Parts: sequence; structure tokens; C-alpha cells
Amino acid sequence: MAVRTPVYFDGTDIKQMSTAQIDEIKKQAKYQYSLNPSVSLSYTASGGNLGTLGTDTRQTMSQTFSATNTYPTTSALNDFNATDPDVSVAYATIDQNKATSSYSVVDSNNIKFPCYLDGSNDVQPMTDSDFIDTFIKPALQSYITTDTTADSFGGIYHIQTATTYSGSTLVNANAVFLDTRIDRATVVATGTTNQTQDQPTNFASYYLFSKDGATNDYTIPLHVYDTSGDVYTPDSAAFGEVLQNMMRYCSVHVDSCRIDYAYGSGTQRGTSITDTKLTGQDLISQFINNDDYRSQAYPSSASTTVNTYYLGITIT
Repeated sequence: MAVRTPVYFDGTDIKQMSTAQIDEIKKQAKYQYSLNPSVSLSYTASGGNLGTLGTDTRQTMSQTFSATNTYPTTSALNDFNATDPDVSVAYATIDQNKATSSYSVVDSNNIKFPCYLDGSNDVQPMTDSDFIDTFIKPALQSYITTDTTADSFGGIYHIQTATTYSGSTLVNANAVFLDTRIDRATVVATGTTNQTQDQPTNFASYYLFSKDGATNDYTIPLHVYDTSGDVYTPDSAAFGEVLQNMMRYCSVHVDSCRIDYAYGSGTQRGTSITDTKLTGQDLISQFINNDDYRSQAYPSSASTTVNTYYLGITIT
């Protein structure tokens, strides 16, 4: 089990690959994984197995109070301030799915894995562990070390605030989280008491995306053709299948390669999710007649952030 330097045929001689060439194979591994991720996320209306993403909170209006000789502002404000917030909705809208079917990484002849030069300068095939350490493990671990705002590698999932995002595919048209507030504009425009206390409006919607893969040019290393010991360069489809299968297997089964998503831990993927609400208080006072003065309190235009959540990825 070791990191090896693979070899390739340059048309004239067998040469060791450069760091840049090896990095291109790692990129190809991530592209192959993006075509068929073994750890995927999906939308569910409720009861997602990742648990509760977060809770949306909003304040509602007070009851309507009436008095016979003056506006009952104190009663309305006391009722308004007694419930803070009035409404809360928990969102558990994401399922994590793992392809647990095993892929046999063991190859008794080691003919599926690239070759390298041993200490005697002889061409030798990598073992499955060599292949994992050289290509797969660093490819998967880059998912937690790369720029988290760019979401720059295919096969991972992230949260965004629009239904389109460049280089990514929307998982489901339903939002995984809604930040709602009271529809203050409608309350003010109505201008009367006896309004419905809870009048929500969506302030921000958050959606789940999968990052598309980006193919790249890369040099294919030499392989052992068969038990005769001959070496050859496989075609890209054959080598791509090995890369994809190993990425899929390791991301579920192998230490230091396993992918898991969680809320509020790991490397953040995508934008932060904020739960906000309107704060402060305003009053609608309405004169009905000489024996009927009415008041109803509602949130003012000031806002505050109640909580911040995010989707994170870990490699263990």
C-alpha cells in the first residue's frame, strides 16, 4: 500500500508520469464519479434521513382587541410580544442514499491497475491499495479541501438560492428550505383590524443541486495486458470504467474515502441558509364607532437573523 508514480509510453520509451499528468487522472476520476455517484442526495417532502436541516420561524400578528372608549394598544402589544416567534416549521427534506452493492477491487493478477517502476527499475503493476492511494483517495479528499464557494468538482451536492446554477443540475423543483416572514406589505395595505394573524410570504428559497462533471484530457498509464507480462495502454473507456468503479466503491466502503453529508458540520457546500424574521412592532388602530375602538399589532420592518444553517460534506 503506497503512492506510486505510474508510467506511460510516450511513443518512444516508457516514462514516469509528472505530477501534472497524475493530477489530470485524478480530475478524470472525479468526472467519472460525477456520471454515477454512489453517495447521492435527493429531495423528500418530510422525514429526510439526514435529519432536520433547520427551522424556519416567523412572527404573526396579535389578536384584535376592542374597547369602548380608547384604542387597546397595550393589550395588543402585550399579546404580540408574548409569542416570539408564533410559527416555526422544521425542514427535514433531504435523503442521503448510498449504493452499497460491492465492487470487487481485488485482482489476483493486478492487470486492471496501472504500472510503475520498482526499486530495480522493473515495470510492475499497482495493487488495488496502490491504486487507491495514488488516485482515488486524493481525488475524493479534494472534495473537502477545495474552494467551497466554487463547488468545483462534479459529483458533489450543494445548496443555492435560485432554481438555476451554472455548471450544476437542480435535483428537485421543490425548495429544501423556505425562509418565510409575515407579509407585512399586505398587512399594511389592508390597513384594518381583524386580519388573519398568520400571513406568510416567502423571503428566500433554498434548492439542492448536484455539480456537473467536467471532462478533461489526460494521459492513460501503461497496464499489464495479461499474465504473459506484456504491457499496453488501454482505451479511455476501459480505464474510465476502472476509475469510476473504484471511486464508487471507495466513497462508500474505504477508510479516508467515505463520503457523508451532514448539516452544520464538515466542509460547507454552497450558500449558507438563513432563518430570518421581522422584529419590532407596529399597530393598526381602527375606529368603528363611539363604542368600538380596535387595535391589532404586527411586526415592524426591522429584521434579524434567527439562525444560520449549511450543508456540509465529510470524508472519513
